[in-house]
Amino acid sequence: MTQIFYTNYKLESRDSLIQKAKSRNAIIADCRHTPYSQFYSLWNKNVLEEYFKENYIHIKEFGNQNFGTHKEFNIVDVKKGIEIVEELLKTKSIILLCACSEFDKCHLKEIVKNLEIHFDEVEISEL
Repeated sequence: MTQIFYTNYKLESRDSLIQKAKSRNAIIADCRHTPYSQFYSLWNKNVLEEYFKENYIHIKEFGNQNFGTHKEFNIVDVKKGIEIVEELLKTKSIILLCACSEFDKCHLKEIVKNLEIHFDEVEISEL
């Protein structure tokens, strides 16, 4: 059975994340609007693609266009992001990844709410 997990890279080491992904047959789905870190270059998209290979995807549709502002979340395209997740779930579980250290203040919370509505038969939980 495929599942959806969520986490942030400030709580995980890359080695820990790859082990968790492998043990769950999961792909890392980067949900950041811009998949680069000014402070943690190990978490930049090009590095993640090299490290995780086919087990990494950037779902730009789940990005928060208002990241770095004090405005409300503005997810790029939730519907399209859900379509991507739906396709991925046919073969793998998914680990949604963001940088925010507080889930209650992260756009992932909004994404998870939408996923819970759409996927009522899929278990969704924090990693």
